[in-house]
Amino acid sequence: VFDSMVSAVEKWGRLWGDEKTPLPPWDSASPASALVTALSALRMGAAGDLAPLANQEAQDALRVVLTQEKVRAVELGCGSGEASVFMAKCGLEVTAVDLIPAALERARQAAVREGVEVQWVCGDAFEFTAGEFDFMFDLQCWHVLREVDEPRVVAKMGELLRPGGVVLMLVGSDEEERDNLGPPKVAESAIRAAFAPGGPFEILSIAASVFDVSAVYGKDPPKCWVVVLRRV
Repeated sequence: VFDSMVSAVEKWGRLWGDEKTPLPPWDSASPASALVTALSALRMGAAGDLAPLANQEAQDALRVVLTQEKVRAVELGCGSGEASVFMAKCGLEVTAVDLIPAALERARQAAVREGVEVQWVCGDAFEFTAGEFDFMFDLQCWHVLREVDEPRVVAKMGELLRPGGVVLMLVGSDEEERDNLGPPKVAESAIRAAFAPGGPFEILSIAASVFDVSAVYGKDPPKCWVVVLRRV
């Protein structure tokens, strides 16, 4: 938990450093495979099995949103931008937010290399107010922000998405037994409590999975939850 946004910038800034610094532990240098599978199957017409990621209700909700001609997408905590750049390559109109200038500089360079446009926003996700979006992707951001102020981050997500909008979110799992590996560990029950009925979201699916291989995680990455939410 951060005492202030200044301490947050200092912590995450040290992890990012500059272009010569190795990527942070969670960064696989590629867009998350869950996002690639979903967009490739639903947006690009490629073969892909969504069953390991989401139940049928969640798949249908993703299909409704991601097959629209115009899809406005947002990513909070975009880091070096692999996911946001991939979404742009798939034809989504993407806005990506991160607190760390060094991370966004890498992201901008990635977008230039791939020849796509993304609206990059450097700032505090809690203060970001550019809704309404159709789709939100979250890779290891929510489970950090919830330790700062869980009700506030859930409300912010609701503020940013239109009714019917969908969130695809990868969250650290408490089923991961290795203490020295991976992000904050969250119980499925805690996710269900955070997005309980009466709030801005309904939970469509929570599936057990693993994060992608990365330089730090190695070939046996930590366990995660793949969560699909719909804005009510």
